[in-house]
Amino acid sequence: MSPQATSIKTGFAKLLCVGLLGVAIAAAYAIAPAASSAAGTSSLKPSTKHLACGQQQVGAGAKDCAHVFFKNTTSSPVTISAIGIENSQSSFGLDGIGFSLQCRPGAIVPAGESCGVNAFFVPAHTGRFSGAKIFATDATSGVPARVALTGIGV
Repeated sequence: MSPQATSIKTGFAKLLCVGLLGVAIAAAYAIAPAASSAAGTSSLKPSTKHLACGQQQVGAGAKDCAHVFFKNTTSSPVTISAIGIENSQSSFGLDGIGFSLQCRPGAIVPAGESCGVNAFFVPAHTGRFSGAKIFATDATSGVPARVALTGIGV
């Protein structure tokens, strides 16, 4: 095989691996699309539209931002089909420790009740972090409710 053919074959293999890695990461972290194509509104209402996590030292570990609650605004129970962080840059995360009703896939939120998660910030580098959003999608409408996240790595 010629050096040029080998180079093309190697380049294609690298491109394929990067593409498959992206698919695996998206599946593992339940990354939702940046914009929903579904019409309508979510049955879940977030307790806030924006969380400012403030400044955090790079390498200092996780800094809790705040609790986020998603309230079921309907008169029927709502099942959460997905929850996670879009565009996280691996610097924001969620956990549900300490909540009586944790927001997680499969959780059923009774009418008028809320489920909760805790957002945390672990900056990967110095600078501003924005564009990340916590999302919770209800199985009925398929429309995610979103909370914007920002933080500064110092």
